[in-house]
Amino acid sequence: IPDPVHNCSIFNETDHSFHVECEAGYDGGLHQEFVMKVHDTPYRRLRTDMTSLFPIFLVSNLPSASSFVVVVYAINARGTSQKQYFRVNTHARPETQAHNVSNQWRLAVSSVLIILVSVAVGVISVAIVTVLVVRYRRKKGRDNRNKENDYKDKRTPEKYDSPVGLNVLAMEEKCPDLIP
Repeated sequence: IPDPVHNCSIFNETDHSFHVECEAGYDGGLHQEFVMKVHDTPYRRLRTDMTSLFPIFLVSNLPSASSFVVVVYAINARGTSQKQYFRVNTHARPETQAHNVSNQWRLAVSSVLIILVSVAVGVISVAIVTVLVVRYRRKKGRDNRNKENDYKDKRTPEKYDSPVGLNVLAMEEKCPDLIP
């Protein structure tokens, strides 16, 4: 009967595969082969049954985020060695790049949309304020012109005769500080 395998290690655990390597025990002078069986823990069924000349196995096409019981042993013409049991888990499937790109695209589009809407609201606000200011100034300008015209119309120059015979109004216009 062959000696059992020992120093089994698990490498490269991914979302769908793993790699098992063991050291062979004494073969008893006979040719031996190695067997690995992978049992799906939740469903309690055999997933894979492999035979190899060396105690090195690669298991693939497994479901992600699953638990498995792995059994490794040696066989020869005289019988089967003691079985080595260990538990292996596959990783959860990572997000795909397409999914990440889709989210990034949505985020970029929403950011650009927010910026465009903000700029549009700002431009419209500035336009409205400009129109209101222009209308206010025009109205104020018309009111001031009307008041000036009313003031000019109401103001009639009175002419006084000065002893010198000069027009006082004309003098006031030339020298307003002069007292007649």
